[in-house]
Amino acid sequence: MSIGMRTDLLVSVRCLDGISHGPCCGTRSVAVSRSTPRSWFVNPRLWLHLDRGARKAADDGHLLCGATVLGRISRRVDRETAQAVFKASGLE
Repeated sequence: MSIGMRTDLLVSVRCLDGISHGPCCGTRSVAVSRSTPRSWFVNPRLWLHLDRGARKAADDGHLLCGATVLGRISRRVDRETAQAVFKASGLE
């Protein structure tokens, strides 16, 4: 998924073959865009773009399915980011 994708128009987010294989995101104009959660851990800007847009899509009534998936991914990104910070700080 490129940062150019209109995440504020997401209508669905679904995990195919579990969260480790990454979700498929669909908007009104893009049928399917896939990415891996790993890409979000190494590029927080990409995750923030998806998260911010998905929240807007939900608030605007566009996101019809995927809030649970996004919540699980959000918790995983937060957990892995915290672990990386602890490791880099020598607190692991």
